[in-house]
Parts: sequence; C-alpha cells; structure tokens
Amino acid sequence: MRSTCMDGWRRSEIFKITEVQDERVFNIGSGMIILPGIYMCLTLLQTEKFTGISKIEVIVLAAAEFAFFRMWRNDIREEVPYLLSIMRYVMLAFMTYFCVEDYREQLVPNRVLLFLLVLFPIIVGGYGVHDMDTVLKLLPSIILGFLFSLISFGTGYLLSHGSMGAGDVKLSLIMGIYLTGKDIPGAVFYGCLIAAGYSIIQLIRKKITRKDRLPFVPFLYMGVVVRYLL
Repeated sequence: MRSTCMDGWRRSEIFKITEVQDERVFNIGSGMIILPGIYMCLTLLQTEKFTGISKIEVIVLAAAEFAFFRMWRNDIREEVPYLLSIMRYVMLAFMTYFCVEDYREQLVPNRVLLFLLVLFPIIVGGYGVHDMDTVLKLLPSIILGFLFSLISFGTGYLLSHGSMGAGDVKLSLIMGIYLTGKDIPGAVFYGCLIAAGYSIIQLIRKKITRKDRLPFVPFLYMGVVVRYLL
C-alpha cells in the first residue's frame, strides 16, 4: 500500500514537472515573436516614426533571438527559477534597443532607462504574489549584481576622465539587478574583452585614435549575448 502511494506521488510530481517544462517550451516560441515587437515599440517611443529595418537592426535582433533560444532552453534543462528567466529575457529585449540607439546616436535614453527600472519591481512584485520564496532566494543575487555594477562601472567612470558616458553607468546598474550576480560579471567580462579586441584592431588599422570615443553599449550587448550562449 505504501509503495503504491509513493509511486502515485512520484507520477504526480513527474507530471507537474513535465507540465511546467511544456509551458516554458511554449514560451520559447511566444518570446521569440514578442522580442522584435518590444524593439519596435521602444523605437517608436523614442522616434515617434518607423522608417523600416536596417541591416544592423536585423543582425542585432537575429543575435538576440538566437541567444534567447539558447538561454531559455538551458534554463529549462537546469530548472532555473522562472522569474530569473523572465528577468533575463526582459533585459535582452531592451538591450537590443539600447545597442542600436547607442551605435547610431551614442545615446542611452533616460526615459527608456527609467521605464526599465520601474518595470523591475512590477515584474518581481507580481511574481512574488504567488511565489515569494523564489523572490527571497534571488534577492541576495540581485543585490550582488547591483553592487558589482556599481563598483566596476562607478570606478571606471571616475577613472575614464569623460570617455565613459553616464548613460553607460546607469544602464550597467539596471543590468546588474536584472542579470543578477549570476550573469552580470560574465556579460561585462565578455563585453570588455570584445571591446578591447575591436579597439586594438581598429588602432592597428588606424581607423581610430586613442582619443576617439567608442559607443560602449553595443559591446555590453554582445557580452550579454555571449553570456547567454555559453
């Protein structure tokens, strides 16, 4: 009798796990559809007009889609908390916009940063209504991510003598809370590595000088993509 009850409990648990996995697999498809839509909405919010998709936008969005698919699949396999997956997804979606905007205009719009910041407690609070345990477990990592960004980018800003923009610092702080201490160090490391490699090559080719200021957000975006892929 006890064995029968245990078998029934195990089958019930397996069914629940499978049901959750099926739901998250479905969310891969919807997430890949929604991601370009988020980019379009943010672009219209800033420019108030749509002039079509450029080649750089296609490349950025394609890389984001691939990174999202890989990240979400890994999260399912590793049973990462759903809240963390949502936070990663939102940050990636917004990074596509910040990447293109900084590449074109060397600008990180404050109102979009503010919107992303306000969105964070809404996401976490809404999730916490039915699963506060997960929120409390993630809280130390969220704080760690924020402190990592504050120390690393705050120090970089003070030592850069103006070569690092304030927008980069503000974006990094928001990245820290969304990516948490789990992902932000890797994203920043890969971003800086790619930026250093690109700068060295361009200096050798004499395309830039040491005084030239490069937009840094595209490299942060690439760092996030690489982190998700790995």
